[in-house]
Amino acid sequence: MNSRLFTIITHSLFATAVIASFVWLAYANAVPSGAVTYVQDFEQGTPFVSDFWPPERFDPVVKIGEYAVRPVVESPVSFFIHPPRTFVTSTIQIVYKLKDTALFEIAVETGPEPEDYKIYQWQSLESLPGDWWRGTIVVPMNDWWRDENNRYHAQMHVSDLLENHNILWVKEMRVKLEGRPHGWREWWNAFQ
Repeated sequence: MNSRLFTIITHSLFATAVIASFVWLAYANAVPSGAVTYVQDFEQGTPFVSDFWPPERFDPVVKIGEYAVRPVVESPVSFFIHPPRTFVTSTIQIVYKLKDTALFEIAVETGPEPEDYKIYQWQSLESLPGDWWRGTIVVPMNDWWRDENNRYHAQMHVSDLLENHNILWVKEMRVKLEGRPHGWREWWNAFQ
């Protein structure tokens, strides 16, 4: 009788731990704090910020110093953000270096057609050691088109990249998403 009670208690504790883990993961997926940051560093990677596409427009990752860097040789290249739910704003920071000076802009796709995009120029451009730059833009999420897989697509445009044999080295893409779910419906959708 004593071992049967012990087995029941052990199974009950295990089941409670499993259920609590799933509840915690669902709650964390809803990002209740209202802000989350995802980083694509081309070494660790993240499922929330993709690598570039199409593959013929960039070279394999190389090491520059201690960092993994993605060389982009043709423009534009696309990437997408796949957040767990909808947010109000996104702050995109890209740490990059250009072989030669060129105009570098970010475009967010506003519809399903290739010509549906809106170009953003850097709102902040910060010089970093080693000739690196950190460009920052803030984009309202309602400006972006969200595809059937709940991904937001963007493009990086660099003027005359291929024609001038220029290279864009990207060290890091950091995307900060902000905005709490409002109302029960948004909370419910965040858990799905």
